[in-house]
Parts: sequence; structure tokens; C-alpha cells
Amino acid sequence: FLVLVGGGAWFAREMGREYKIVEQTEQALVADQGGLADWTPPPGLLSAPERVAVFASVRGRTGEWRGLLEADIARFAAEREQGGLGGFWNTIRAGSDLGLTYARFWAARNRILLDEGMGPAEYSWLYGLAYYAWLGRDPAAGASNLKFERGGGLKVEVAAGAHDPAHEARVRMHDLLAPVLSTAVPGPAGGLGADELAAEAERLDLDPTRVPWQDGLPGPLAEVFAPHREVLESAWSAAANPLELMFNLEQRADEQERARQTD
Repeated sequence: FLVLVGGGAWFAREMGREYKIVEQTEQALVADQGGLADWTPPPGLLSAPERVAVFASVRGRTGEWRGLLEADIARFAAEREQGGLGGFWNTIRAGSDLGLTYARFWAARNRILLDEGMGPAEYSWLYGLAYYAWLGRDPAAGASNLKFERGGGLKVEVAAGAHDPAHEARVRMHDLLAPVLSTAVPGPAGGLGADELAAEAERLDLDPTRVPWQDGLPGPLAEVFAPHREVLESAWSAAANPLELMFNLEQRADEQERARQTD
């Protein structure tokens, strides 16, 4: 009993320390690059090639931490399948380890973004375009054991509940990415025009689970990703997908709620 209590106290201290680091690194990133609501998308949503190159660099540099995250997610899932008291305590231990790995992954991602000069909003937008629209990955991939909450909250579900994780994950990605269309302006030659932007914005308004251009990315936008296909495909992780864009979303959620009340 004393061993269990002591171990629990150690995990609590370690968890608090690691999540404080996540908070500090995100504050530093937002102070340098701005928050989710501060980024202005490029005209016609046509990102400059050098910005996509930065995004690809971030994806490559976070690969080691993504691999550790995948391993701990797999271990947690395996422990859940074990029965008996031993399986229960192993699940608790694996879940505690996974919580620490979450924090370390997010802190490493924040540091790399700060080092590369890319903020959370631009990174989230390029992630959505690259993986969901261009490469056709599922926005709900990896969400089966997770519950998403208003304002960006997340918890690991040890037992399945009545919620629909896939639906919640798609709504969360919609809420994160769709507002970019409301601030987009038509671009020069090569970018998207007013009609294309308006048509996709309307599709997003009609479907709260849709992400931008989930049926396929328009050619001009896809072309800037093409030189980085190998890096981006190798950096995709279905297991880590729900965690990749976890930032403090309370600011964006509060803004959206105020907008709904105003309409």
C-alpha cells in the first residue's frame, strides 16, 4: 500500500511538472508567434513554398517524440486488454506513463515550432490541408479511446462511454480549421478566388464535421506540398493524430461562442 501511495505521489508531482513545462512552452510560442486567433492566412490560401518547407521540417523534427508517443499508446491499449488486478494496476501505470509522454510530446513540439518560427494556427492549418485534404487521411484517426471536450480538453477513456469519439474528433477539427475561411481573401493568380472560397465556406457551414476541402485539395494548394510528400507521409501517425494539434483552444472556443450569441 505504501509503495502504491508513494508511486502515485511521484506520478502526481512529475505530471504537474511536465504539464507546467507544456504551459510555459506554449506561452513562449504564443508570445513570439501569436495565438490561434492571431494568424492571418495568405491571400487565396496559397502558402508560400518556404512556409510549407518549414512545416515539413517541423514534422520531421517531431518524429522521434511521435514514435515514443505511438509506443506508449500501443502499450496502454495492450494493458487494457489484460484482466484481473494485475491488469488493472498495469493499466493505471501505463496510463500514467502515457500522460507524461503526452506532455513531453507537446512541449517538444512547442519548442520546435518556436525554433522554426511557426505559430500554432499556421501549423494547424497546414496540417489539416496536408493530411486531411491532400493525402486523404481521416480527421478522426486515432480517436477511439479519446474524449474531446469544449475548449480543446481531452481525456483518455479506460472504458467505452456513450459518446462518439470519431464524431467528436471531426467536430473538433472542423472548429479548429473552418474559421480560417472566414478571414481568407481572394488571392493573386495561382491562389483561390472569391467563388472558390465562398463555396467551401458554405459547405463548412452546412456540415459541422467537415474539414476544409476534405474531398480533395485544389491543384494550386496541392502543388506547394508535392516536394515534401515523402517527409509528410512518413510523419503521419494515426495513433498520434488526435494529439498533434492540441493547443490551448479556449480562446478560439470562447470567440466562437460569443460570435454565435451575437448572430
